[in-house]
Amino acid sequence: MPVRAPGGLSRLPLMGDSRYGRCLTEDTALMTSGILAGAFVLGRYGLRPATTQLPVQTHVAVRQALIRSLHLLMPRLMVATIGSSFMAAIAARGSTARRIGLASAVLPLVLTRFGNVPLNDQMLTWTPAAPPSDWRSVVDRWDRFDTLRTLAAIATFVCQVLACHDTHSDRQVQHA
Repeated sequence: MPVRAPGGLSRLPLMGDSRYGRCLTEDTALMTSGILAGAFVLGRYGLRPATTQLPVQTHVAVRQALIRSLHLLMPRLMVATIGSSFMAAIAARGSTARRIGLASAVLPLVLTRFGNVPLNDQMLTWTPAAPPSDWRSVVDRWDRFDTLRTLAAIATFVCQVLACHDTHSDRQVQHA
């Protein structure tokens, strides 16, 4: 529902302007953080164990294919999670869970940019049939960064869930 702004201009309700705007903002933060956490959990606990069972040549080729196919999607999803977490933190006005969720939402992007991306760039130069002799140590370093960003993404999602629960409890008290 449009709201009258000063000067008679109408605008759509955003963030804390209305219950609808606040719910939309919170739901978006919950959705983006859940998708991001799910993507990282799938990679960490689904793809990683499966690729370790592959022959070295296939492992490297699959890893390179994943880097190429996810290099645009994942950063955009991380930025969307940060943006929606920021908007939800503003709308929640003082929610500790939202503030912690925002802080933890930034970590996957930072870890990816300064940890995983340089290693991705290095791995993309490898020849699958003849990877460098230290290929396993590079993959192990990549895995450590991936584990940290997976945990941060899970923390973000948990914070968004807890904040939604707090908001729902607050609304029930207001309606009582």
